[in-house]
Amino acid sequence: MKDKTFYSLPEYFELEDGRGERYEYYDGEVWMMAGGTLNHSRIVATLNTLIDGGLVERGRNCELFESNMRIRIEKGNAYVYPDLSVVCGGLEVDDMGGMAIANPILVIEVLSKSTAAYDKTAKLDYYLGVESIREIVFVDQYKARVSGYYRDDNGFWLFRWAESLEGRYHLKSIDLWIHLRDVYRRVVFS
Repeated sequence: MKDKTFYSLPEYFELEDGRGERYEYYDGEVWMMAGGTLNHSRIVATLNTLIDGGLVERGRNCELFESNMRIRIEKGNAYVYPDLSVVCGGLEVDDMGGMAIANPILVIEVLSKSTAAYDKTAKLDYYLGVESIREIVFVDQYKARVSGYYRDDNGFWLFRWAESLEGRYHLKSIDLWIHLRDVYRRVVFS
């Protein structure tokens, strides 16, 4: 566990290096990433399969990354771990000493009770400021609901959502429709 209140970037990279624990970094402060639930893991695994299969099927020059790959948020001097992210075209990595994606176009967060408020406020603000990001998607694990923001060609962020197992959601940044019944096929709602 962390034993300081402020970390330089080199100290942050050292904190994570080889420990098996993941921390998000925000301008000198670090937070340990919480563990996931069974539903969270099921949703991430299913989305990974659906999105990667859709990218391959369409012959897109895109690469999907899961939650072990962090993203550099330059404007906030931050490093975060989305549940999934997609890069299209050439991959750019952070040059600050830590392995991180510098040019995602799509980030996906599966919401949990402990992180939903943070994911939809502070973390959302960081994502909105990343020039390469075209789409930010939130997937609820407690009910069939996918929502998110898409940056249009004029730079305006548009909010969209789909609800119910009969719904479907268009991942506009990669031009892929996902059916909620597929996303939630193994999820048990309590």
